[in-house]
Amino acid sequence: MRKIFATTQGKFLLLLDNIVKDIPNIEAFIITSDSREYFKNKHKLNSLEKNYNKIVFEWEIFQSNISNLEKKRVNDFEKTELKGSLYKSIIADRRFLYGKKCKSKQHYSPRFSIDETEERLVKMAAVILKEFDNNPPDLCLSFGITTIQDYLVYKIAQIRKIKFKQLRSLKIENLVCAFESLEGIKFDKVSYIKPIFKSKAKDFINRKINDNNLIYEGSIKKTHIMPYRSLISFLKGVRADFEKFFNSIYRTDNHVEWLSIHNFRNEFLNKLVWSYQRRKFFNFRFQNKDEKLFLYPLHFEPEFSIQFYGVPYLNQIELIRNIAASLPIRSKLVVKEHPRSYGVRKSSFYNKLLKIHRVKLLQTEIRMSTAIKNTMGVFTISGSAGLDAAINKKPCWVFGDTYYSKFDSKMICHVKEISKLDEEVASLLENFKYNKQSLVNNLAYLIGNSVNFDLYTGFLKKSGRHGSSNDFKNYKALADILIK
Repeated sequence: MRKIFATTQGKFLLLLDNIVKDIPNIEAFIITSDSREYFKNKHKLNSLEKNYNKIVFEWEIFQSNISNLEKKRVNDFEKTELKGSLYKSIIADRRFLYGKKCKSKQHYSPRFSIDETEERLVKMAAVILKEFDNNPPDLCLSFGITTIQDYLVYKIAQIRKIKFKQLRSLKIENLVCAFESLEGIKFDKVSYIKPIFKSKAKDFINRKINDNNLIYEGSIKKTHIMPYRSLISFLKGVRADFEKFFNSIYRTDNHVEWLSIHNFRNEFLNKLVWSYQRRKFFNFRFQNKDEKLFLYPLHFEPEFSIQFYGVPYLNQIELIRNIAASLPIRSKLVVKEHPRSYGVRKSSFYNKLLKIHRVKLLQTEIRMSTAIKNTMGVFTISGSAGLDAAINKKPCWVFGDTYYSKFDSKMICHVKEISKLDEEVASLLENFKYNKQSLVNNLAYLIGNSVNFDLYTGFLKKSGRHGSSNDFKNYKALADILIK
């Protein structure tokens, strides 16, 4: 019997249930979060309801009591095995660390006091360590690092040399890849890559260059204020809040949001704010072909993509200030807003950006592909725009750890020292060399470790996202990745 230690959030428990049915001789220990999603989908669970699988709940762990001996075990782990800060795992979970508005506003007020925050962290660590100590797993599995337990399990697996996989969207078409770490998968340059994967990689690169409208499954559609939909969304939120108020489990679960205000803000208020901000701040467009322009696409925040992949660069305003000061003479830095951030930030954020010399805010109607093709290079913390830049024969400077940051140093510069950014910029501009074969090999290796799966639109049914025409019930293919 092989043992999996899995962490899931929301509907991902249902996805795990469909995957494990195709894995023989498996025993699963699962920590799941989001009580509302669990009880809504509990009747759909089949494989995980078997006796040899065990599901424990985040909301129950946080409400439990632990002994002094268990607290000591956690302290000993931090000191002797982790040899770092256990608190870092809290940063992965924005719904835990930040306030109730963090999913619809750039909002950083803490949800809990520091004592309660650390107490909950210790309780979660105690449960995880007990399971690892008594029943070491053969494989650890997550669906992205978005909760305290996701990160803790990843770190313990890393320390104890236990296999780890996280199933995550690759942001290439509708591919879902089994990453081996926070950054991605280790590319073995001597591995044999099947011709079919190289062919798919070449096809993707060619379409990416020639098709300005090529998008990945799950990317956000442009939306406008629709009073009727906003009202319906608000009323659904009121109903959900009424249910939460009278449910003691939902009321104390930080994953179960108060949805009426959240929905009203996302569907109406943020769009109203954005209609003003878009007109006032985002006025730059590509007109002078002789200008030396560089691109920085903003990241949504607070978000894991910068909280972990770019820890030193959490303040994007100061990062942009550094980039602008590191460009060649007579250059400008064009900043593009992230679609998820429309109306989310305060106007003061954009005012601060426009006060930085050489910074321009790009009209939001201009597509990312057009922006890349009209600039000399792209800067990003961990966004997919960096890979798009390399594909479009443009230099890219990446500040965080991403699955593509080490593809080819002649195309992509992984910036290690911000103090030497001007030298890194000058060096890559001088020595840039497009290597299509390197891109093909790296992408083919990723594609070979991925499967077609409509994660956002098909399975999670997220509204306002671009989908594909493929079936999302490719569970056996996901299972095969784990078996392999």
